[in-house]
Amino acid sequence: MSRPQPLEPSPIIPSRRRLLRSLPALALTPWFPACKRVSTRPLTIASHVWPGYELMFLARQEGWLASTDLRFLETATATASLAALAADQADAAALTLDEVLRARDQGIALNIVLVFDISAGVDFLPEAG
Repeated sequence: MSRPQPLEPSPIIPSRRRLLRSLPALALTPWFPACKRVSTRPLTIASHVWPGYELMFLARQEGWLASTDLRFLETATATASLAALAADQADAAALTLDEVLRARDQGIALNIVLVFDISAGVDFLPEAG
């Protein structure tokens, strides 16, 4: 008795697999219209001077950010940035994790949307002894 020959792979199978892998993305399509911009005013980000935030200001200076979409509100301190958020003068703020946690503890609803850098806990200049 002869062995049955293996079936030739169907050209439909790879495309079926591709379709099955893309189904989760297709499920999100009803929400795509919600991603359009509803406000015509620029997004305002409050930020104080800190080395970790300098790339934002450099991008603005170099013209990499459209001024019609984004505006920086330069503040003196993180406390001033939080005050701008609370007073609806800013839509977002550049803050450290401890500042976000403190603000959330005080009832300000904040979500972290971007991590600028990761600190190893050495954010100081030691004094020579």
